[in-house]
Amino acid sequence: MFCSRFRILMMCRLVYKRGWQLVLLVLLTQRLVLGVDLLAMDSPAMGLLKELEALSFDTDRAFLVREAYVRRSVVTIVFQRGRMVFLKPVRGTVTGLYFWGHGVILTTPPDRIERQQLSLFTGSPTLNEHFEEIFIRFTDDTFRELMDQIASQNDAEVESSRLENSLQGLIRSSKITDFRVTADLLSGRETPLFVAKILGRKLGVFDLSYDARRTEQVAIGQFKEKGAKHFYDTWCSFADPLARDAGAKPSGLRGVIDAREYRVSTQIDRSDRITGRTEVEFVAERDQVWLLTFDLSRYLKVSSIVDERDQPLLFYQNSDMTSDEEISRLGHDVVVVFLREPLREGQTQRLRFDYMGDVISRVGNGVFYVGSRGSWYPNLSTSDRARYDLTFRFPKEFTIVATGDLVREWEEGSERNSNWNSHVEIPVAGFNYGDYVKKTAKAGQVSVEIYANRGIENVYREVAARLEHLRELSLQRRQLSVPRFDPTPPDPMPILLSLSDFDTTRFTETIALQVASTLKLFEPLLGKYPYNKLAVSQIPGQFSQGWPSLLYVSSLSFLSPDQRARLGLDTDREGLFLECLQAHETAHQWWGNLIGWKSYRDLWMFEGFSNYLGFLSLKARYPTDKEFQQVMKRAKDRLLATNDEGKTLESAGALTLGVRLSSSKFPGAYQVVAYEKGAWVLHMLRYLLTDPATGSDQPFRTRLRGFLENYSNGLVSTEEFKRAIEKTMPPALDLEKNGKLDWFFDQWVNDVGIPSYSLDSSISALKSGGYIVKGKIKQREVPDTFMMPVDVFGRFDGPKTVRLGRVVVTGSETSFRFQVKTKPRAITLDENNGILCQNRTL
Repeated sequence: MFCSRFRILMMCRLVYKRGWQLVLLVLLTQRLVLGVDLLAMDSPAMGLLKELEALSFDTDRAFLVREAYVRRSVVTIVFQRGRMVFLKPVRGTVTGLYFWGHGVILTTPPDRIERQQLSLFTGSPTLNEHFEEIFIRFTDDTFRELMDQIASQNDAEVESSRLENSLQGLIRSSKITDFRVTADLLSGRETPLFVAKILGRKLGVFDLSYDARRTEQVAIGQFKEKGAKHFYDTWCSFADPLARDAGAKPSGLRGVIDAREYRVSTQIDRSDRITGRTEVEFVAERDQVWLLTFDLSRYLKVSSIVDERDQPLLFYQNSDMTSDEEISRLGHDVVVVFLREPLREGQTQRLRFDYMGDVISRVGNGVFYVGSRGSWYPNLSTSDRARYDLTFRFPKEFTIVATGDLVREWEEGSERNSNWNSHVEIPVAGFNYGDYVKKTAKAGQVSVEIYANRGIENVYREVAARLEHLRELSLQRRQLSVPRFDPTPPDPMPILLSLSDFDTTRFTETIALQVASTLKLFEPLLGKYPYNKLAVSQIPGQFSQGWPSLLYVSSLSFLSPDQRARLGLDTDREGLFLECLQAHETAHQWWGNLIGWKSYRDLWMFEGFSNYLGFLSLKARYPTDKEFQQVMKRAKDRLLATNDEGKTLESAGALTLGVRLSSSKFPGAYQVVAYEKGAWVLHMLRYLLTDPATGSDQPFRTRLRGFLENYSNGLVSTEEFKRAIEKTMPPALDLEKNGKLDWFFDQWVNDVGIPSYSLDSSISALKSGGYIVKGKIKQREVPDTFMMPVDVFGRFDGPKTVRLGRVVVTGSETSFRFQVKTKPRAITLDENNGILCQNRTL
């Protein structure tokens, strides 16, 4: 994994907002912080919100129910026998119900991927779960639908104790926060919500949602604890196949506005506390919008939000959220803003946020760790591109490096100020802070700036931990060599390394040249570098992150090869990890910053492709190809590693599941599958597009660069990438004779499975001269419909290996026949290591 854990968290946040957990924003309970005194607000939302907050049952609407049902898309909930009571209406609208007794929920997801996931978590590709209790909140016509079925059955006796216990139990744990209901009622319920918490007999408590605002309207999932960790397992999430208006643009709780510009002013005091003000200008993309949500770190407390007329707005912030279940569902921090009046499509507005808190921590003298790097200011997530104007005020002995270009820098007394401007729209802004030594280099017209901390504190923890590990290994070796009758093993072998040997400022010039070389390597493949400069700054830890024109990279990557060798980092997997790290994050300047992803289902391309580009940088650095093959093998090994149940991590799910791949079943699967399998997918496309006659991969390079240029500064999907490859697809890849690469993407991107190949072959002489090579390639571990072109090679005298031809392997066994002039010593498969497969017969 080359991208930072924090970057992954930010991607998870984006996915949860764009994915089905978005609807569970409404599951933020009373722990939301009320930002403005409701009594002081003169807003249509205020009165309605206060009424909705008083959650109570209407005993006049209590019924004995038999065989009633509601159907949402392909999900059916049947109330077989039991009692049902509705919530009291608010301004004539009923927004919820509670049922206890006997019921069943039935559904079959409409596509294979979601059926696989449902089976992974429940043991069946269809859901047929009997339940005892269900609590539903809704802003659609659920009340009317049920009343049409049960109006004649109003003879239930409702025990008040039952309802009180329900409010304390199932309902409280799934209470829908009333701001979403308020927003729906104020906007005329045009895009309604239906959310249920269900107590199943076999599966326990789980959630169902149908949200008309989402692209994937239907979602089912469950909160899960595993050890000390908390997960939200999404069993399935899919678009409503029965939706009448399938072409409509669902917006989610965010996505209803387009941010145009952020003006962010940040002051850092001598206690490292920040005080910030952000003004965001945006354009409304639809009518009747009352509710907006923004990302902001839970370590920053909002003090006020005002509109462009300086009127205070009602807002909530979830910084006090403590429930593990709520945090797992959301996966992110939000500020929810109620407007004084609804937006109109095309209307331009501004909001101003004031906040303060701690997102900077010290890890040594003059060395800082900037946390919340994507949420240190209120924003609409990385899928909404905007211009940025950043101003910082900070103690003058330190340095700020930020995204965009430095416009000016000046001092005022004991403080320094700097102003940065992106000039173009970018997906996110960031900064780093410290006591730096700066070195520069040039990659054409691009300035490469390296910021290294003056001291060693930035790496002392990593180095100290590594030294302790080496000492432990030394002690273990010595203990193994001691005779059993000697009860006192000798002291461990001394590791004569001093922390002062690891001053990373010594190599800033070398690193600047390396990064400049990487830019020169990538530009012919990816196109012109999109910004004026690339700043590389140190960050503690063993991870990295790439924001537009600014990289945060692990302190360990600043060490020289000699230093890494002395720490043992040249002999294990960490060595090549560090070799690729800066190139991986540099690749994100194109994959992630120049273009972004349309949904969480497209996220795999950006991490997987950047991962592969990092691998390719090794080919330029080490022409023998050994190091490149090592990282590809390690990527395969990680995919074939198993979880607690003995299942491979690759089997966690299709690449298009994004961060849903990480679950209670496969806790770390996203970081493995998206990064490693994503890299292999691009490698296999490169292999398939390489000209077999010349061995040139220029066709691959041309397609990749063309795709990035065509979608520059936009958002892309997996389907769009597939179509771009198909436009000039060589006939040899048109395996289904339809001009499409569905066969490849369906197998490698939209499904799971890594094939295993073995070979049976024979060589016979021809009377006329030459030889016939024939044989069979056996394919295992994948369905019989799986097909893949596989290269067959002949080994001749000396080191020479010749490609004999390519065989499209399908089913359990495929025959081949080639004629050669010289008898080969052996016949082998995939000598060029172009296919992700479990084993190869050589």
